[in-house]
Amino acid sequence: MHWTEVIARTAEQVGQSAEEAEKVLGAMLEVVSEAMKTDEIIYLAPDFGAFAMKDIEGKEVGAGGRQLTKSRRTPVFKSAARLKKHLRQSDEEYLHRLHETGRHHQAECVARSPRAPAKET
Repeated sequence: MHWTEVIARTAEQVGQSAEEAEKVLGAMLEVVSEAMKTDEIIYLAPDFGAFAMKDIEGKEVGAGGRQLTKSRRTPVFKSAARLKKHLRQSDEEYLHRLHETGRHHQAECVARSPRAPAKET
């Protein structure tokens, strides 16, 4: 989903103009990015997840490990358990829709993928 769609859906959800929604979302992103610069963990809603910064160590690469890549910091998102559960349920609904529309082969491929929901026994 692109930024303009996020704005449009947010505006519709809260009953405000797209300009107001963009202003609020933009401010939220600014707050999040500024907080991440100072290594704060930003928790988004109790059951959604958190943004944080993570240190990535340099690695030896090349023949014989002669070169070392630089250590760096990168932003990460850690999803909350409740969000993960919600998304797994969404996967089950997706598989069901694929079967309903006759796309059985695609459903089989999705079911075999690592992020597919666990089958009930």
